[in-house]
Amino acid sequence: MLFRCAILPCLLLLAILTSSPVHATATREWTGKNLGDSGAGSYEGVMYSDRGRLAPGIKTEKKFYKEDLSFWTGTFEKSGALLAGGGSPPFVVRLNKEGTFVPLTIKDLAKDGKDATSAVTVLRSISGNRVVAGFSGNGIIAIKKSDKPDEFVTLCKLLVRGVWDLAEGENGFLYAATGPLGQIYRINLATGTFELWVQVKDTNVRTLCWSRGRLLAGGGDSGNLYQIRGKDKVETLHHFEEESIQRIIDYKDSLVVAVNKLRVPADEKAEDSYKKYFKKLTDLPQGFGIDEKMPAPPDQMRSAVSNYASGAVYLIGKEYRIDRLAALRNEHIMDARVDGAGRVYLSTGPSGRVYMVHASPAERELWTAQELEYVNATTIVMKDGSPRAFLASGHEAVAFVRDEKQGRSGSFKTKPYSSGRPARWGALTWRGSDVKVYTRNGHSPKPDSTWTKWAERSNGVAPESSKAWSFAQIRIDMTGKAECYGFSWRFAEKNQRPEIKSLTIGERELAKGGAQCQITWEASDPNGDKLEYRLAVKEESAASWQDVGGLLPLTEAKFTLPVGQLPDGRYYLRLTVSDAPSNFESPLVTSRTSGLFVINNGRPEILNMSFDPATGKLTAKITDKLSIISELYIAIDGGEWRSISPVDGILDEKSEDVRIILPGIATGRHTVSLRAVNEAGGETVVQKSIALDKSPPVVPAQESIVDDSEEVEALIVNVSKPQQ
Repeated sequence: MLFRCAILPCLLLLAILTSSPVHATATREWTGKNLGDSGAGSYEGVMYSDRGRLAPGIKTEKKFYKEDLSFWTGTFEKSGALLAGGGSPPFVVRLNKEGTFVPLTIKDLAKDGKDATSAVTVLRSISGNRVVAGFSGNGIIAIKKSDKPDEFVTLCKLLVRGVWDLAEGENGFLYAATGPLGQIYRINLATGTFELWVQVKDTNVRTLCWSRGRLLAGGGDSGNLYQIRGKDKVETLHHFEEESIQRIIDYKDSLVVAVNKLRVPADEKAEDSYKKYFKKLTDLPQGFGIDEKMPAPPDQMRSAVSNYASGAVYLIGKEYRIDRLAALRNEHIMDARVDGAGRVYLSTGPSGRVYMVHASPAERELWTAQELEYVNATTIVMKDGSPRAFLASGHEAVAFVRDEKQGRSGSFKTKPYSSGRPARWGALTWRGSDVKVYTRNGHSPKPDSTWTKWAERSNGVAPESSKAWSFAQIRIDMTGKAECYGFSWRFAEKNQRPEIKSLTIGERELAKGGAQCQITWEASDPNGDKLEYRLAVKEESAASWQDVGGLLPLTEAKFTLPVGQLPDGRYYLRLTVSDAPSNFESPLVTSRTSGLFVINNGRPEILNMSFDPATGKLTAKITDKLSIISELYIAIDGGEWRSISPVDGILDEKSEDVRIILPGIATGRHTVSLRAVNEAGGETVVQKSIALDKSPPVVPAQESIVDDSEEVEALIVNVSKPQQ
């Protein structure tokens, strides 16, 4: 069959070159609609909101302490120095003026300094230039007094596993939230004596807040917000669907409450858990094991999956109106604070982010204030009514301390953007106010010395340079009350030539209009331009091409070639692809030429067909002008066509000889038919009448027989009679 070849090799590529730069007429656009999208870029001192806005934030400096430790709590001393504590083993450090952390003495508060189950979980600055610290694992509360500023000593040791929060009340008393028995203790700061003040039906009391002569407490697994007005005088102010109350903050005439939802419901009710552990109170060992209701201890939280699924923050107004200010998905709140302007800051895990939302219910925009790039943003440390440091834990203890010189300022840089191909970059527009916008371009995916320098841009004005670049980047600088809502940068790619991936010529087929074959191809455009196609054929020795397919260009990547209307011969096929539909003024063209293929509408000839009755031998010569003889058949007396071979045993030429002994034919008259087919599908049949006075000798046909006993294969020649 003539068109047996599938994908033909490219022998010739024709290119149309122009002396001037050629650009695609279609303009594309790089749009940054939501600058808070994950992966949009890097934020340095800039915060972004869930509505896509940018605004100046808090610029911080990273202060590293040690690997394999974690910061879980912090406070500022009256002198202005930052204290940070964590574990394990437990430790407290001070950030000195040189910007390095110096350990403070905690004496015998941990076993030989190697208590792997203990950590400093809470640090609070209180009156009298004192600092108190609470420990997990051993129930110790320590105090640092003004006369010994570098040393913590034991204030008291509670019969609990963990101290989770401390709050200074009136008349020289300190209150401690503990677990796992849901107990709140009152401690005399002068003597260290303590008493059980309240016991609630939670395994843990997570947070305390002293507010206008009353103590507020948050349950760790009941979702209850408690009010305590005296010894054993406790009432529930509100029940949250989220089971764990993480932080309570007194703000003006309202309360800000941060809560978390547990990931897996507890196996038993809080009341049942309380009863179980209450029975063990008398024989409770020091630092006993973890119960199923407690979050993992601090040293394990770096690698363990959090017990919390999500977090939220609520505002409880003076008229007991409850508004949800923000809700987090797949993130839990580890700390919450409110600054003097009513901005609520939330430190979270496991993303290591610090969020900000205004305490006013009318402003529900949630801002990402800091991305600490650690598993947990554990603590927000306030000073003079504003956040001054963020503590983090991952596999090292790190603090992010506010740069006081910078104020509210920062910079946002987009990730490098690829236009796909070299492009002219035009006007850049942005929505916002009081910002400075800079751009740079290059040809490498990562900005390096080959990129242009940062250049300030004017809103909506195209740059003077017309050089083409493959990559671009934007920087937005912000100070004070600046804000930015998004940008749009338009560019036009330099026009690229279309590409032809394949050109396929199908097999010859017979149809009503004559013989035909299907031509198919694959072509694409690097710029995404629309394409049009033209086809032409040329006989092997001809000087010019002959267009096929009509006057108008083709729009589909296929064409039916009417080979029956073309003279027999050897031909080339040329496909020309143009992006003219998208580039009317200066289109680019690519061509591909196939290998030689044969158009043969003729048939083979059967010449000199003769029969020798004495030997029963039939002879003939088969010839074709252009195509190889591909099939030969014989039939006797109108019987079934049987395949035969030429004299040389292989069909590989345009001329073949046939010599065949007809199998045992009876005497009398017979009709012998010979059929020849060429590679183009053309066929010829010739019949011949013969007469026999006697049957010709029988020639055995080949048959394979295996002798198992001798393990020898013998070939026996035998001829079977043809099917009549």
